[in-house]
Amino acid sequence: MKTTLAILCMLVLAVPVAATAIDVPGDYPTIQAAIDAASSGDVINVAAGTYTEQVYITKSLTLKGIVSSSKPVIRAPAAASRSTYNIPESGRTFDPLVFADGGTGVIVVTVENLEIDGNNDGGTKTFCGILFRSTNPGVIRGNDLHSLKGTSQETMGILIYASNTDVAVSCNTIRDFSRNGITANVGATVAIAGNTVTGDGPLPAGYWAQNGIQIGYGARGSITSNTVSGCSYTGGLWGASGLLVYVPDLAEAVLIEGNSLTENQVNIYLAYCSATVDANNVYATATGTGATSFYGILGDPGETEAPDAHPLGLDEYSGGHGSTYNVTCTGNTLESDGSSGGTGIGIYAGMYGTYNIDFTATGNTVRYWQWGLELFEYTPNVLFAEIHYNNIEGNTDYGIYNYLNTVFDARYNWWGDKSGPYHPTQWSFGTQVITNPDGTGDRITDYLLYEPWLTHSWPAGRVNGGGWIAASEDKVTFGFDVQHQTGAVSGHFQLINHADKTKVRSVTITDLEFPMTESGTEARFSGTCSVNGEDGHTFICAVEDHGEPGKGVDHFITVIDNATSYDCLLGGGNIQVEIPVGGSQSVGTARNPDASIWSENSPNPFRTETAIRFNLPETKHTTLTIYDVTGRAVEILVDQELLQGIHTVNWKPDVPAGTYFYCLQAGDFTDMKKTIVLR
Repeated sequence: MKTTLAILCMLVLAVPVAATAIDVPGDYPTIQAAIDAASSGDVINVAAGTYTEQVYITKSLTLKGIVSSSKPVIRAPAAASRSTYNIPESGRTFDPLVFADGGTGVIVVTVENLEIDGNNDGGTKTFCGILFRSTNPGVIRGNDLHSLKGTSQETMGILIYASNTDVAVSCNTIRDFSRNGITANVGATVAIAGNTVTGDGPLPAGYWAQNGIQIGYGARGSITSNTVSGCSYTGGLWGASGLLVYVPDLAEAVLIEGNSLTENQVNIYLAYCSATVDANNVYATATGTGATSFYGILGDPGETEAPDAHPLGLDEYSGGHGSTYNVTCTGNTLESDGSSGGTGIGIYAGMYGTYNIDFTATGNTVRYWQWGLELFEYTPNVLFAEIHYNNIEGNTDYGIYNYLNTVFDARYNWWGDKSGPYHPTQWSFGTQVITNPDGTGDRITDYLLYEPWLTHSWPAGRVNGGGWIAASEDKVTFGFDVQHQTGAVSGHFQLINHADKTKVRSVTITDLEFPMTESGTEARFSGTCSVNGEDGHTFICAVEDHGEPGKGVDHFITVIDNATSYDCLLGGGNIQVEIPVGGSQSVGTARNPDASIWSENSPNPFRTETAIRFNLPETKHTTLTIYDVTGRAVEILVDQELLQGIHTVNWKPDVPAGTYFYCLQAGDFTDMKKTIVLR
């Protein structure tokens, strides 16, 4: 409660004033009256009840609902009685129920544990539940926003604006909006986590195409662990989306991780952006979306039937666009029910302008769509794509449909059967004829390199080894054998430091993963362990397999309790990384082969010259050939018998900029990798 003593203390500059708690309705009958009376840093506690008012905050404070049986409710007064606002970042006139505005400066504001009831009285302006501008840091947490419709169809849940704004938006529920659930635009920085956004879809023509969460127009940040459903539009042209990233800040990728997305027309929509898309769960069907075309992940709409993004703020951005966007999809589960019109991942480079997309998909499960993945580019734009270690299965028409004559690398994937993908046609890549008419897995088109393929769904594999390393003056011996079995990880690990007699022995192995290197030469596993017989410790182990023997080339790293670490090449012994694969040239396990390119060419990308290194454990006739993306051989660097050992070949290309493959053939073994030439 405010006191005379507190006011007097403010006059003594040497004495800091502590934040004061103000109670509503105990101290002031309305929330706005409490805000007007508050000093910077005060906390306003709002008791249960319904407060029919509009709230305007221009100072640093915390507005907090005191939750008993229910949250206190801020209900919209009549539209005609509400104030509207214009901000320099937008040409719109806004009609917010709660507005935190730092003006030309910055304020620190938290709004939490309130129910925001729009009373479905949106008026004619851009109506929203909460608007934050020039707040850093800002927190919008634990609020329930609903009934946000009305005369204006463009109504929102939460809006965040301005380049000096940094806001955490977490654990809110948002429904009954007509346009966007959560939006960050025009330079704002946001962390959007743990929210639940529910759309009204499928909606017909005459309504807005809803977006659950949007980061756009120079904004940046992350979208993690949210639940978004029901954002779908059947009115044509425009597309609704669960998550929409549209022309964000060009300096960094937006993180989209751990979200649950259900029955959105486009569940994750990426346009003009770089994004890291990890560990999301997506489910969408023709019945649930009501759409003739629907997507798990859509990177630029490429076909005429693909829905155009409909972001809030088409008039609010005057910045430029990048020349290349990087889209990385890892560990996502994208599922449908086999109904017509569904695409798991569609990547289309350059629909909206002149730019390229570098796309990587690893460790994803894409199943039961009409098309698993679609790949396309608009001339003169270029799509780079690498697709490895995914489960692509049960897709009714195609596992991957490549619309181009450009070669894409899709090796080391599971296609639903150990016989590999169904590829009844054939095409030539250099001297190789690529076909697999006897495969019974998902069907694929030409211009895809798919051999070898996995003969078991990912993750699958085994890593084992033993030997010793020299850590400083200490000799350390180790041994391990870890594998995936029927979906679970099993095995053992032990380590002995012979100098200080430390003994480490695994108790449980909880995780085994294979970083997505083409030759399958790396593995990481972790778990709990005992140290000198005492349980309750943890370990992480990372290894690299660089051929036989392992001495001096295989790499062993172990960290105990995030503190003690060992990081050395083997002084003796061997490490083996094994991944089950199949194909006409390679059946059994893919581990460091007899002849392998065991490091990327360096530099890569490059302009004038690059060095390609590879290892021959024995003397063999070897060829090293450069191919372009159409499979045409452009240069033969090696065609002769080479002696056992490590070789380095320099390539000084006289070719246009673009993507190229270098193919090593040594005896019966073939390996291929990608390199990029810049000009």
